[in-house]
Amino acid sequence: LTDGGPHGFNTDVGGIVRALAEAGVAEAPRARIVGAGATATSALVALAERGARDVEVVARRPEAVEALRPVADRYGLSLAAAPLAQPPATDVPLTISTIPGGTELPADVTLALAEHGGTLFDVVYGHWPTTLATAWERAGGRALSGAGMLLHQAVLQIRLFATGDVDEPLPDEDGVVAVMRRALVGD
Repeated sequence: LTDGGPHGFNTDVGGIVRALAEAGVAEAPRARIVGAGATATSALVALAERGARDVEVVARRPEAVEALRPVADRYGLSLAAAPLAQPPATDVPLTISTIPGGTELPADVTLALAEHGGTLFDVVYGHWPTTLATAWERAGGRALSGAGMLLHQAVLQIRLFATGDVDEPLPDEDGVVAVMRRALVGD
């Protein structure tokens, strides 16, 4: 609570942006999001911050994508909705999956997404590898887990708790991140 009232912070966006940059994923003017739930909103904003202009969201219920339209409009993104069961019509250099880790998709859907999806960033970190990530790797693609997002979210949260500002680096932040990385992913 501040003098201006309560403030909220979304560390999902910064976590995704930083994890993609750290993994060497180039800016993607076109991208795809799998899923249209709450995390899809964060993924949409992260894609805008990474230079996306056109984003396709594939969802079981394409009408659910309409809830993302105000966010897309705010960031100047072209937003298209597609049914999850329909094979993608175009290739994209980056796909962000926001579906829960235990979600099973039909094999033909996962293969079609993998063949047309560029690099996969799957926000899941607890159920790794996911069915989608496994399909991606079988198709010869690169799949990244959400562990990097989790790590960078935590750093942003600690910054907020320690300094009150998500943009203010921590003292010896590189050392903090190294210890956190070893604890989280072992490298």
